Amino acid sequence: MTVKRVLVPIDKSEKTLKSIEQLKLLFRKEEVQVVLLHVIDDFNVAAVDYVSAEFMDAVTTLSNSLLDRAEGLLPGYTVEKISILGSASKEIFNTSSEKNIDLIIMTKTGSGLVDKYILGSVTSKIVKKADIPVMVIP
Repeated sequence: MTVKRVLVPIDKSEKTLKSIEQLKLLFRKEEVQVVLLHVIDDFNVAAVDYVSAEFMDAVTTLSNSLLDRAEGLLPGYTVEKISILGSASKEIFNTSSEKNIDLIIMTKTGSGLVDKYILGSVTSKIVKKADIPVMVIP
């Protein structure tokens, strides 16, 4: 199997940056294109009675800063950054399909409260349903 395009989902936890470190150990800069994805959880946004433009601007700014930070750890790599509102697992699947991803690298737990104690629910869904390889970083 030749890996040319790698998807790395990023959340606000420090742990997700381990995925980037693993990617750098596995692939040289000229070997792969990296897609960094941050999903703004639409469930959390929908839980707010009124979503102001200022709120969405702040959330988008945070998302972009997370992606910029992750990109900064990949000097010399070809990187595409995507920030999108939606369900994390759904958007990971959509992005992997739309961007012809060969491999997903993600951590086993994310930033959610439950995720800190068990295999993350998003990671679990991706591993169970993905039709491409998924590398899970502890």
